[in-house]
Amino acid sequence: MGRAILAAVSAVLAGQMTVAVSSHAHGARDVRYTLTFRYDMQCGYPGKDPAVVTFPGRVPLRIAKTAVLVDGAPARDVTVRGRAVTVAMPPRPLVMCASIGPGRLTIVFTPRAGIANPAVPGRYAVRVVKGTQTFAAPVAVR
Repeated sequence: MGRAILAAVSAVLAGQMTVAVSSHAHGARDVRYTLTFRYDMQCGYPGKDPAVVTFPGRVPLRIAKTAVLVDGAPARDVTVRGRAVTVAMPPRPLVMCASIGPGRLTIVFTPRAGIANPAVPGRYAVRVVKGTQTFAAPVAVR
């Protein structure tokens, strides 16, 4: 666990990913998780690769697409495998510019997603794999 926390702290210090939660209470249910990523994008498009989010707490067997927002819109598809949730990105725009630069992606797991915090207080990491990039950010559970 120590290596995961160090990686999470490094990612946050680099400004790659932040996590905001609606509750820091251990065992809390229906917690809203807001994940914000900063990385190079083409014209603000987050890319076709899905985001695979691994939560430290309980995740339901299924999550409705409408319970997860990708840049404010319902996700195209959401699949669950254990504590890992795969979120499909929006389709590529029909017209795409050639500019590559810093961009921001926000994924919100609303309370309807049914995500729960770990039962034991401590520092945990939310991990995300998107294509060849790996992100992590710490979450304090009290």
